[in-house]
Amino acid sequence: MKRHFHTSLRTPAAVTGLVLVRPTPRPAQAQPSVGCGDHITASGNYVLSGDCSAIGTGITIDASNVDLSLAGHTIDVTSGAVAININSGSNVKVHSGTIYGGTAVSQAGVGVVVNGSINVVSNLTTSGAYVGISLRGDQNVATANSVTNANSGIETLGSTNAVIRGNQLTNAFWAIPVGSDPASGGAPNPAIGAQVKENTVNPGACIGVWLFAASNTLVQDNQINTGGGCAAGIIVEGASSGNNVRSNTLTNNTNAGIFVVGSGNQIQKNTVTGAISPGVDMVDTHGNCGSNRWLQNVFGTKDPSCIQ
Repeated sequence: MKRHFHTSLRTPAAVTGLVLVRPTPRPAQAQPSVGCGDHITASGNYVLSGDCSAIGTGITIDASNVDLSLAGHTIDVTSGAVAININSGSNVKVHSGTIYGGTAVSQAGVGVVVNGSINVVSNLTTSGAYVGISLRGDQNVATANSVTNANSGIETLGSTNAVIRGNQLTNAFWAIPVGSDPASGGAPNPAIGAQVKENTVNPGACIGVWLFAASNTLVQDNQINTGGGCAAGIIVEGASSGNNVRSNTLTNNTNAGIFVVGSGNQIQKNTVTGAISPGVDMVDTHGNCGSNRWLQNVFGTKDPSCIQ
């Protein structure tokens, strides 16, 4: 006997009761908005909702893994105020806006204070804040910012392994102080292992890079023209040692291009010209250069003769 097997092909449409439903795309989640007076205590992406004025502290951050975009808006700072205070946390990013204290150097507070670790301040414009950006803590970074009309431009103090890189500073009296807060009287507050690289200091500074109480700092590939400021392009003070100042270009600085008081520093491959008379391009206050090493520099004038 032959057995016959009957088969049937079924398509989805032929299956009774089967309904195909396309998934509905989920709408994009809006970033939480913040304004002056807010306190961020949870990780996430935040956006400044609009222009605002900081009274006391504009925005405080006490959390890790935070991205705060100013979204092109402006935070105004007044005397004694801080626009943004990263009080604690790590992997915090603050970027893309303006902090405004006026069109001239004033007592108008601080732009950004950075504590914690591995935090980054970038693509901000500050004008008229008494201190533009202040890096404390460990491995914090200021990059691609523009600071104008400041008493202290971008400073790092009480810090380890800070990075100040690729910033523009104009009319900043102490453009980049390392190991001190000159705006608060200039007391030593040591900075260890900082990198100050690829910054441009434009006219209006008294000192371009000031190593006040700095050790193991790399100062490299900066362009410094103080425009006849009151002191020098780079100063290495007596409390600073073990620093490497290399491959910088300095011109049109009063008193000295590079002026070294500290010991155990290396100054190498810098190009220093045009110190404003009676200034000298390169100066070491030790008569025989002491334990400082001067190597392969290009300059017009020097004091003493051990400088090479």
